[in-house]
Amino acid sequence: MNKKLKIFTIRFFYVFLPLIALVALGASSYLWYKALTPEPERISLISESRVSPHAFSTDLERNLQAVLEKFGITENNIKSKKPETFKDEIGLIYIINIPEKVSLTLINLKITTMVEEMGGQVFLGKEGSGGRTLTLGLGAGKTRTDIVIFRKSRDLATIILPKVAVIIDDLGIKSVELAHRLCDIKQVLTIAVLPFQRYTSKVVDLARETKTPYILHMPMEPKSKDANPGKGALFAGDDRATVEKKLARAFKSVDKAEGLNNHMGSKATEDDRTMEYVMDYLHNNDNFFLDSKTSGKSVGYPVSQKNGVRGAVITGYIDVEDDKEYIEKRLEILIKHAEQNGYAIILGHDRPNTVSVLEKKLPEYEEKGIQFVRVSDLVY
Repeated sequence: MNKKLKIFTIRFFYVFLPLIALVALGASSYLWYKALTPEPERISLISESRVSPHAFSTDLERNLQAVLEKFGITENNIKSKKPETFKDEIGLIYIINIPEKVSLTLINLKITTMVEEMGGQVFLGKEGSGGRTLTLGLGAGKTRTDIVIFRKSRDLATIILPKVAVIIDDLGIKSVELAHRLCDIKQVLTIAVLPFQRYTSKVVDLARETKTPYILHMPMEPKSKDANPGKGALFAGDDRATVEKKLARAFKSVDKAEGLNNHMGSKATEDDRTMEYVMDYLHNNDNFFLDSKTSGKSVGYPVSQKNGVRGAVITGYIDVEDDKEYIEKRLEILIKHAEQNGYAIILGHDRPNTVSVLEKKLPEYEEKGIQFVRVSDLVY
């Protein structure tokens, strides 16, 4: 081996080879780091927005009014102005006065849902002034277009009527006598009709004749093996096709029902997959979902919101005990909840004692300023 080749070989093994190894190690470490390090969580799909900033801002006021109307907040309490220092593309500031008893947390939830359904984004959410104000920065794409500021106002506390939706379950099993009494009550209430029962069609016909709101009371699988949910019930093991077929048949039985709530269903409503199938069907048919909350672990409402289905959860039952005195006390408690929070969804059953209490107490509460509404008015 000549002298030059020998020198090159020595330098290669003792100088260049370690350098090459070091570079390779660095590149390998970087690739492992990238592979094992999760991508940063995407806060929103701003870049995939389906609506332009201008279109979003144009439609915002109308949609705001629609949501706030359900809280008893009229357009007279919604003011807007062009800010001097707001530098984004369009830029309006809305100042909205709300009653003391309306929850800012609930307002935030409903507005956020509305914005997402519009294809927009909430850029900012901030409470201030001791929990008496809420500021939201809204927009679409990468552009913040509007600011909405909610301010609690003591002056509005006395002019907003608490909204109460009363829903009565289990119609269709017994004779139509109690259904007649319920439909004769002057205050608005909603009846939930079981499918495939002896009196199902008669109750539906009666509801239409008297213009009483009605929904499908959909049988679903309970946890108790001894409890029979009824004909056509949904079970947690049902596949998508089976769920769709059962819902289609049930909605045909309770024809033109606005939405559904679950009959039993403590097991079915805890099952994510079953609820996904249910919400897909409801979304495609423009029906709403009311969670009867037969299980504290129900995923029905959150799955409805994730799938763009209007939904709500009942506030409470009035007749767990079939006793008039108990029912009156429960009704009073839930009415007070409405007065404190702006609304309540009250659930009872097709029983003589329950109907008697409603006949007596609903007119009294209406005279005291309670506004009785359809269940569909309180689903979002």
